[in-house]
Amino acid sequence: MLGPNVRMARDREFPFIVALKHINLENPIPNRDHICTAALISRIHVLTAAQCLNNREANETLVLYGTNILIYGVTYSIQWWITYNNWALRGNRNIINLDNDVAVIKLTQEIEGDFEPATLISATNAEMMGQLVQLAGWGTSDRRVLSLNLLTDVAVVVSNAQCEAHISQGDYGGPVLYMNKIIGINKKILPVARREYNHLKINVHTSIQCNFPTVNALIGVEVRSAHVREFPFLVAFKHINVINPHATRDHICTGSLISRSHVLSAEQCIRNRNKNETAILHGTNSLSSCVQYSIEWWITFGEWSNYRNRQVEYDNNDISITKLTHDVQGILQTAILSTVPFVNLVDKSVRFAAWGVNNRRMMSRTILTATARTITNSACEHKISQLTGLRHEITNNYFCTHNSPFTLLKRGDFGGPVLYFNNIIGINKEILPQIANEYNHHKVNVHTSINYYREFIADVTAIFFEWF
Repeated sequence: MLGPNVRMARDREFPFIVALKHINLENPIPNRDHICTAALISRIHVLTAAQCLNNREANETLVLYGTNILIYGVTYSIQWWITYNNWALRGNRNIINLDNDVAVIKLTQEIEGDFEPATLISATNAEMMGQLVQLAGWGTSDRRVLSLNLLTDVAVVVSNAQCEAHISQGDYGGPVLYMNKIIGINKKILPVARREYNHLKINVHTSIQCNFPTVNALIGVEVRSAHVREFPFLVAFKHINVINPHATRDHICTGSLISRSHVLSAEQCIRNRNKNETAILHGTNSLSSCVQYSIEWWITFGEWSNYRNRQVEYDNNDISITKLTHDVQGILQTAILSTVPFVNLVDKSVRFAAWGVNNRRMMSRTILTATARTITNSACEHKISQLTGLRHEITNNYFCTHNSPFTLLKRGDFGGPVLYFNNIIGINKEILPQIANEYNHHKVNVHTSINYYREFIADVTAIFFEWF
């Protein structure tokens, strides 16, 4: 499995996944003897790809169960296997497509132990479009060496797209999972071009319904779903919709808890909104299962400047603080504001985290995260002028990030934090320039700088600060 976000599977994360291995009595080597990945759909039946069984004999093959590492586990013998084409011929059924890369293996005995076999999903392909899915398998790593450890990555089901989380030999036969239910089987990468790591390639899978390609969903080729509790301080701004509530449609913006009752976000998230019609969600990565908190007040930098009779240097100041009616409950580490001057942050890798629009222009239900690199304001202005032919000034209260391959913010990401070593250095603001080609990799992300607004943040989050 290839890609920048591939990780090792956690212990017991996929208890139903097994490996097919060649019986090698003379010189056994775990990764060389590995054939394919597969999934237990009962305690005695294994679902995999037909290609995993091509030109093989059942008595020369074993199924390895009970481990994430190929050198451990328990081996089980195979009673028989059957491909879709053999099943269709046996039942005198018409074969519409000759390429049907699916097979079922029957073991000689049931697998023992405490686990639940994988479940096959009943959703159609149309219903799965835009959904986040997970891949898992023992496959070739970026160093072209077969991994001894079970690997996993995420992707989003689309009709036609790029894909950065490439499956590779050894992953074939492994499951494609949605909410831990099987929707497909890893088949191959297309096109079969000489350049192995071309990010325009796609993964093709045998579906429980039919074949489909996948792409990772923010927007960009390095976007992934956040791990549980990876960003415990992240919150979502939600429109209170009593008549027809919808988790993604009601999502407004992302924010960060900088205390148990203060949320740091963008001014645009609250502009022309009523706090009585807005709520803050916190507690999980999913928009549909968070705890809802009411808002006491919110304040923008412009309002604070007027309140304190301070002169405003720049007209555009996209930052706000929201005060909750009561403290957020539970065990959590609120976000920390970075004290590093921006001059020391140039060309550093930073991370975004937010609920935002994905590649299919659909709002993600789960937190997405990706990385980019900070650039100087002059470099940012140069990139914008290259695309537009016009000069666009990036003032000192903002900074820019860029990535190659691209990582671009989308609506819903705005207001979310820019993190350097998990400390906030900025707030997501916008993408520039605003030209027709939405996915132009020369575009830049613009962020509000925390350093410029440090006095504002400290004042309005103080215990005795009062607002209306």
